Amino acid sequence: MSHFSESYIPNLTGAAVDEGYLKLVKLISSSGFSWVYKAVDTTSYDELDGPPYYAVKCMRNPVARTSMASATAREFRTHSAVNFIPGVVPFRRTFTDDEFIFMVTDYCAGGNLQQAIERGVYEGKPVLTKRVWVAIVDALTGCYEKGLVAHGALNPSNVLLEEKRKGVRVTDFGLARMVGDGEGATEGFGGVQNQAYMSPGASLFLLLFIHSFTDRSIERVMAKSYDPCTDDTWALAMTLFALLTRNTPWAIACPRTNPEYAAFRAGPDNYLLRVFPNISPEANEFFVRCFDVDPALRPSLVQMRAAVKKMACF
Repeated sequence: MSHFSESYIPNLTGAAVDEGYLKLVKLISSSGFSWVYKAVDTTSYDELDGPPYYAVKCMRNPVARTSMASATAREFRTHSAVNFIPGVVPFRRTFTDDEFIFMVTDYCAGGNLQQAIERGVYEGKPVLTKRVWVAIVDALTGCYEKGLVAHGALNPSNVLLEEKRKGVRVTDFGLARMVGDGEGATEGFGGVQNQAYMSPGASLFLLLFIHSFTDRSIERVMAKSYDPCTDDTWALAMTLFALLTRNTPWAIACPRTNPEYAAFRAGPDNYLLRVFPNISPEANEFFVRCFDVDPALRPSLVQMRAAVKKMACF
């Protein structure tokens, strides 16, 4: 049986789980390895607010002592470590049955940031855009202070919105790393991250993995440019770009496979202004710095936050 057939999860909408305490009422999202449901607590009811709802992530129950089991345990451990940080989706508990393992978190009724971007919620609203982006930065900063090395899958789909967009919540720590994990920087890489939000080094690593490239020049570039600790800042810059333009400037940051990124690399100072004329010169300068191929030349998270806070015009 193939890896994908083994990891396949049937649609469990309508199923009662957790010994009947929760009912899965709606499929919210899915990937190759997990499905996320909106679930209702069947044991509680409030006359004003109705029953409480949760988000339940469903995964195949992995065989003990396998890499998938280690990755699942690491996700639970990492999310628990940052659980009470403002701006992180609260993690409630886990439970299992014969086939699946379930992860229960708070439900965010506002959907995710990607959905809001596609609806144009932030377009032409610089104050709202700045507030949302800074809130994501502050949530990640709190995680780093608790020992997070890298989230690893930061993109608008993994930022959830509270009801009526009152606040944002970072979720999905499946690729995250904590201080002391003692694992290789690239172990488990490529699980769920959106390619458009990957740094050049991460993109090259993914292509090496998929295509088994043996070109030594690619390996040298990857060794120079790939540091998972800088992936989050790249993804944050790309998230701000998407908030402003409802788009990303390229599908993947690899000049060999993506002509848009190749064009940016050939003339970084003017490319974004030419293709996305609605961004300001000040914003363009910020993005050019953030998307530098050399991680050492990119601004730090603190520098990015300060630059955006004082930016007069996007």
